[in-house]
Amino acid sequence: MPDPDAEMSAVTLVLFAAAAEEMPATLAELQAAGLRVTLVNKDVGVVEGDVATAKLPDLKKNAGVERVRVRFNWIAEYPPGDPRHVAKDSDEDSEEPED
Repeated sequence: MPDPDAEMSAVTLVLFAAAAEEMPATLAELQAAGLRVTLVNKDVGVVEGDVATAKLPDLKKNAGVERVRVRFNWIAEYPPGDPRHVAKDSDEDSEEPED
């Protein structure tokens, strides 16, 4: 199995009412903390997205976030050439010829 590039989490964030009212600023803070936003429901103060699992504590510390629900986690293995791929010294040498 190749080395993983990242452990990711799909999350649902419940915002405090004040943060939901200031959604553009709240989204900017969450994105700066590493969240890739996939859905925003301003009416109920919910934001969904994915984030590197290691950055979950930063989301939980955000003053506008009341609750963080992790829906699921996965290991991301990006192909060589993808900007998210973590280059390993042995990437080029690791391909074994098939019999």
